[in-house]
Amino acid sequence: MNVILTLKPIKNANLTFKVSKLGTRNFAIAVPQKGTKTWTLSQTIALGPMLREEIAREKMGFKGFLFSALSFCFQGFGKLFQINEAIYPSHFGFSTTIYNKGDIARVLKNTESLKAQFPKHAIIIRSINSMNFRGRENKFRLIPSRVIFVMNDVEEQWYSRTDTKADLKIFEDNDIELKNYTKSIPDDVLARCKELYDDLYLQKYSLHNPDYSIEYLRDLIESDVLRFHVIHSKSGKVLAFCATQKSDNVLACPILGYDKNSSIPLYRAIMCVAPMIAMKAKLALNHSAGAPIFKKNRGAIAMMEYILVIDDHLPSWRRFGYSMIAKVLRSFENEILKAANK
Repeated sequence: MNVILTLKPIKNANLTFKVSKLGTRNFAIAVPQKGTKTWTLSQTIALGPMLREEIAREKMGFKGFLFSALSFCFQGFGKLFQINEAIYPSHFGFSTTIYNKGDIARVLKNTESLKAQFPKHAIIIRSINSMNFRGRENKFRLIPSRVIFVMNDVEEQWYSRTDTKADLKIFEDNDIELKNYTKSIPDDVLARCKELYDDLYLQKYSLHNPDYSIEYLRDLIESDVLRFHVIHSKSGKVLAFCATQKSDNVLACPILGYDKNSSIPLYRAIMCVAPMIAMKAKLALNHSAGAPIFKKNRGAIAMMEYILVIDDHLPSWRRFGYSMIAKVLRSFENEILKAANK
């Protein structure tokens, strides 16, 4: 896969990829180094400044102040116990990581090989949830990460809803068309998509979101890791896009962007694309985190997402860091999930 060869895949991540043979398959192993500033590859960034930005957006009052104080503690505690010294199998820096059938089991079965190759690193598997991991929760360290929204039956949950019908009508009422790009994409279209992504994820939300390089995105498209779906005006201008990633039976949409200055409700339009693809292919949809009211109004169900940490090969003082963070966050788990379901 070409993505392994990219020298600077994510601009705000000091990141390299290694190839490790686990069983009969080669796995891409993301290895972030010191200086990584994106939350998808740094646990102290995720638990520190990124978490505080999310709390500020929620306007939680005094409870938000307490959670922000806890975030500072997590950040300092994490640095002290080196929780960023970790590797990430089959993770390309997306906010949501999905895995092909058997990938998680294969990684878990071959952890001794990874421990030998990376003796000073914890092994982290991201985006663990009940869609892809069942029955062994007590064997591994699971740390609550965030609440995501999912659809197991997209046609039943999404397609018949009033909000969905209004969203789909946007395509009929406006002079726009959807084009799909698989394994190749024109340079100017990709550049415009990157511009829209940056405007939304980096400028509007957080500089701690991944800052993907154009070359990396092209590698991911040509390797068929990502497929781009682009809304054009009839004149050809790129107005919005999303990128989808498919595993055996789950679809995810890890990145998107849209022209915020357009009079067309482009966010609603582009958010129709992944559910429609999933419905036609009879896939479940991992709708990721964010926009909870919007997604629930369109049939998505809240679910807790975790990171799975394998650290039994590390010194006891290193394991203590992951253990304490896991215990604290697990104590808030039910409250967080309950709030998401309101």
